This record gives sequence, C-alpha cells and structure tokens, in this order.
Amino acid sequence: MHTNLLYLLDHLSNGILTVLMLLFLLRVLMQFFLVPEENRLFAFSIAVTEIVVAPMRAIFDRFGIGEDSMIDLPFLASLFFLVLLSAFL
Repeated sequence: MHTNLLYLLDHLSNGILTVLMLLFLLRVLMQFFLVPEENRLFAFSIAVTEIVVAPMRAIFDRFGIGEDSMIDLPFLASLFFLVLLSAFL
C-alpha cells in the first residue's frame, strides 16, 4: 500500500511538471508568433505559468537582476528550476 502511494505521487508530480513545462513552451511560442493576449489559450498559459514565475520575478526585482535585459530572466530561471526539479524527482 505504501509503495503504491509513492508510485502514484511520483507519477502525479512528474505529470504536473511536464504540463507546466509544456505551458511554458506554449507561452514562448505564442509570444514569438505575436498571438494576442486576449486569446483564451494564451491567457491560460500566462495565468498558470505566472504562478511559478512571479516569485522568481520578485526575487530578481529585489536584487535588481536583469532590469535592463531584453530577455525575461525570471521566466528562464523558472523554467530552468522546473527542469532541475523534474530531473531530481
């Protein structure tokens, strides 16, 4: 019983991380192809990924990291964090 629960939690966490990473990719592609933010799928991807990006953005803003950068560094750092997390789980 105990191992079944761990197996379920393992697959559930991997599934959630995979969906999050796919939403990150979707957000980047939709921004690249200039899809309007009013698009429901784009708005959904922004809403879900911003839950992960917002804390990283607050940390970067607090320390003044990437203020003048053309690249969204908190977004990239959040994606990198998700990739690392999925590798260790």
